Amino acid sequence: MRIVQNIFLPNAAMIAADAIDAFAAEGVEVATVFTRSSLDQRASLLAGESDVAVTALDNLFAWNRSDDDAFRAVAQIERTTSLPIYLAGVMSLDELASLPKPRLVVDSPASGFGIALVALVEGLGMERDCFEVIGVGGVNVRLAALATGTGDVALLAPFVEAAAVDAGLVRAGALEDVYPTYPGLVVATRHSRLVEAEEPMRAYLRALAAGRDWLAANPAAGVGALVASGLPEPAARRQLALCGDGPLTVSAVGFALLHRLRAEQGLLPPIACDYEDFVLGGFADINLEGN
Repeated sequence: MRIVQNIFLPNAAMIAADAIDAFAAEGVEVATVFTRSSLDQRASLLAGESDVAVTALDNLFAWNRSDDDAFRAVAQIERTTSLPIYLAGVMSLDELASLPKPRLVVDSPASGFGIALVALVEGLGMERDCFEVIGVGGVNVRLAALATGTGDVALLAPFVEAAAVDAGLVRAGALEDVYPTYPGLVVATRHSRLVEAEEPMRAYLRALAAGRDWLAANPAAGVGALVASGLPEPAARRQLALCGDGPLTVSAVGFALLHRLRAEQGLLPPIACDYEDFVLGGFADINLEGN
């Protein structure tokens, strides 16, 4: 059996599953394609070049442009997402709110992380027309925008935190501090592909679940495996804490948060977009029982 996964970076569950040979134990060969963007992930799934994408749950709001697209999340492999908040030129979020017109640097204004940063700043008491939202792209570009003074605040990622410190940026908490139910990475696929490759996908998810459970039961060895993959030790420890264990059920509470943030900013797509429209409930639970 073979599964092609489309990912941004290796994730903790995947690294752990490799470390304990869980994919081999399940009889599934995993090929990995690295992506540049969530839109590239969508195109790869549509073209049949990838079987699954490991991505943000919020991306499905953009992927499902019509009822015919039928992209579904089948599992959640991280409890929440770690997105540190970094500031340039100010020392706190309160100082940020005192600027004449703060510049929010995001990947895209309509992306989940962009929407979350806007909601966070609005939560400081600022009206939408009192700040500027600048879409620049990926995390390294956002880091560069802060470092060069063309932005004031951005959500970054654990693997660039050392570079952020070197650039003199100030860490002002993390997204998960503000929204503790913000969901972590999910495994998504097209419903048609799920029907065609159901058993390989179940085997793939069983291996990821085994990797997460191993991390939870063996934290020291787990940190070692994550560090060996290239993560700095502090980031590896945070990743371990955010990964979670147990069933891979996609969080209904997390989905509800994404839905609410999008609704508040008028960014829900003009299609049915309740939990059951974007999530194949029960697939990961059945998978974990070995059925």
